[in-house]
Amino acid sequence: MAKGFGIPVQGSKGKGGDPMTAILEKFIEPYLETVETHYDREKIVTVAAAAWNAALLPPPKSGEAIALFLKGLPKHGISEDGIREMMDEMIARKLEHFADVSRVIFKMDWRGQGDAFQLAVASIEYKSPT
Repeated sequence: MAKGFGIPVQGSKGKGGDPMTAILEKFIEPYLETVETHYDREKIVTVAAAAWNAALLPPPKSGEAIALFLKGLPKHGISEDGIREMMDEMIARKLEHFADVSRVIFKMDWRGQGDAFQLAVASIEYKSPT
């Protein structure tokens, strides 16, 4: 078991960490082009993980997961419609480009200053109850 920023990470590809770290980094790549601060990166990663996990669920469960995530957001300065739109876009991206990856993200850690940004993800394989 590898450790990423204090998070135990189950290695499923050799001795490396969780394969979802590299996958999530690739998944969020287009969204990071527009962020300017570390705080904005954290928000993108958090929204991306919620969208990723929601994409694994069949409707209407995916909609319920999105609604629950949005309900938990702080209400100051955040457009719920904007976040929902971003999540819908991310879900479409997940289904189009990462459909073969069925891992649930259950923990993340990120660190960075300026342009430096490191992400560690812990995930498990998702098996649909259907």
